[in-house]
Order: sequence, then C-alpha cells, then structure tokens
Amino acid sequence: MDCLHGGSTVEWSHKNLVWTPSKETPANETPAKADLRVIRASKALYDEISTVLYSKTCLHFDLSPNALECPTIWSAVSFTRRYGGRKNDIVRAAWNLKSDSLDRDHGLDNFPFHKVGAIEVGISAPDPEKPERFILQWRNVIRTVELIKNSSSFPPLTIQLRKDNGHDWYNTQGLSHGLCEKYEKHNYEVLVLPFYTPRNIKSIEIEPHSEDLRKQMDWEIIDWASHTISKRTGNPTTHFDLAAERELYIEVMGDCLWIEKVLFWDFRLTDEKVQPLRREWCSQTVHSILKREFPETKPLRLLPRPGRSSCFRNKRLPH
Repeated sequence: MDCLHGGSTVEWSHKNLVWTPSKETPANETPAKADLRVIRASKALYDEISTVLYSKTCLHFDLSPNALECPTIWSAVSFTRRYGGRKNDIVRAAWNLKSDSLDRDHGLDNFPFHKVGAIEVGISAPDPEKPERFILQWRNVIRTVELIKNSSSFPPLTIQLRKDNGHDWYNTQGLSHGLCEKYEKHNYEVLVLPFYTPRNIKSIEIEPHSEDLRKQMDWEIIDWASHTISKRTGNPTTHFDLAAERELYIEVMGDCLWIEKVLFWDFRLTDEKVQPLRREWCSQTVHSILKREFPETKPLRLLPRPGRSSCFRNKRLPH
C-alpha cells in the first residue's frame, strides 16, 4: 500500500479520485471532474482530505451587508484559499446567511470550525445618523456568536474594523459612541465584546483599518477581555475566573438592554424600518443572549476590575 505520508492509511488509488482532478490544468483543456462519493465511504480519507483543505482556508464573515435593503441578511460568508506561496487569495465560495433559523443553520450548524486555518470577521463603521444600522450590526454579531459558540475548539479569530462610505469609528470630536453620546462605551467596544463570551474562543486579534485608528482607540475593555480569555483552559476553576466570565456576560447584557431601549423607544427609528427587527428581537435575539450557561449556578459576587466600571452595574438607562 502506497501512502501519502507515514501517518496515512489511505490507498493512493482512493486519494487520486479526489486530488487528481483538483490539479491545475492548461487553459485549453477541460479539467477532470472529481468523484467525491468516495469521501462519504471512507472516514479515513475524509479526515485526511478535510484536514488538508481546511487548514489552508480562511473563513470570512462580513457583518456589514447592505442591511437596509434586505434586513434579514445578517452575514455575507466567503471561503478564501491560499495556494503555495501565492500572495493573492482565491475565493472559492460565497453566500448570504439570513435571520430565519432554518436558513441560518443550513450547512453551518455542524461546520468543523476547529479545522479552519483562520477566521475573520469584518465590521464596518456604522452611520451615526442611522441608529438602525448600528442595531442591525449588533444583531449580526449576536447571530455569528450563536453560530460559532458550540464548536469544540476555535482557530485564531481576527476582527477587522473598517471604514464604510466615508464613515469612520472616530471623527474630529473623538471616538464614536454606541447609538448616543450619552452611552459610555464606544461603537467598536459594543460590537466586538460579544465575541469574547464563547468559552471555545481563546485568541482574538482586533485589526483597525489604520494606525491612526489604533492610536485613537481606547483599549482598556478589549485588553481586559483579552486577558480573561487568555486564561481559558476548559471549565473555570477559581473564583476569579468565574467572576471574569460572568463579568463578560454582564457587559454584553448591559449593551443589550441599552440597544433594546433605543430599538423600541427612540423617536429616530420609524416603524417601517425597524418593525421586522423588533419582531426578530423579541423572538430570537434576546433569547440567544439569555441562553448563556455558566459552570456553576450559585450566586457569584463579582470582583471589581480597574478602570471604567460596568455600564450594566453602575449606569442607569436614560428615561
């Protein structure tokens, strides 16, 4: 039996059914069609093939699609593959995910995120004049977290903060705040913090679109959240670890309550624009956050952390 490498137990005749058609062919020749049914018949071949394919793949979630034209779309997903030493990436697949639960989970509910080489999340700066866009983006973040939180493990995650149609994360007055200048947190803090709550995520890199933005950003909350997830080694065992995990959840819940108040009571939001989002909020979004489980159910005294205090604990929502 010929083997691809010492650890392989799959015959070359079976491997060639998959790999031979995938080789590059001259422009004047028609590429052979791969018979992938053999993968279903051989678990060993599936494990070997999927490991090779996924390890060079980057999965990208764009959480800023044109939401006002189609508010049910919460992410545009694309696969990007790297071949050898090439600098240019080749996109092999792209599709939209919708808020309907059947559409949202179709094909991705059992996706092997742990096999992917890297995962990127792109978030564009919201329009300060259109708070409904910010709420839609936050909804998109919660949907993505809901999708990835059940994976057994997770590859390195990069969150890209981008410009969008002239909108940036800061202006001449400073950094933009979530929905309203009265709110203590900045836009980017509200949108990235939910990604720190799933316990399968142990590494997150925040990638600003420019060095100027990096210098402008207040990194205190992000650094605290990064420190918390860096200590994850399974179930939290110490009182401090439990408190930190609970604190992450409370920070996100504080943002949830603020956004809910704006969604249902802000005079700037017309019923025509946000009525579908309000219905979805009541049926799905809040439940996604409240389903969060902790390793112990006893009341837990939260330990204070230095710097800015939790918006949820120490700030009342405006009347």
